[in-house]
Amino acid sequence: KNTKGEEHKKVLDIMSKYRPEKTAEEVQYIIDLMKNHGSIEFAENKAKEFANLAKHNFNKHFPDIPNKEVFKAAIDFFTMKRKV
Repeated sequence: KNTKGEEHKKVLDIMSKYRPEKTAEEVQYIIDLMKNHGSIEFAENKAKEFANLAKHNFNKHFPDIPNKEVFKAAIDFFTMKRKV
């Protein structure tokens, strides 16, 4: 969505390949583009939004569930920032 011209064509060419056919350089190219265009940051922020919403709804619908902190920790674990 955020690419144009030759850059966009290259992305489409890479993404249309089956996973085993993609080279490490192609994968790195896509990751670098995602970083440069703010896609990684956007996804991280969305994950935080969804995690906060999940926690809110969890508390709302299951206020008395035993081991509530374990479930909250799981939400945090699955949305934590990872190195790419």
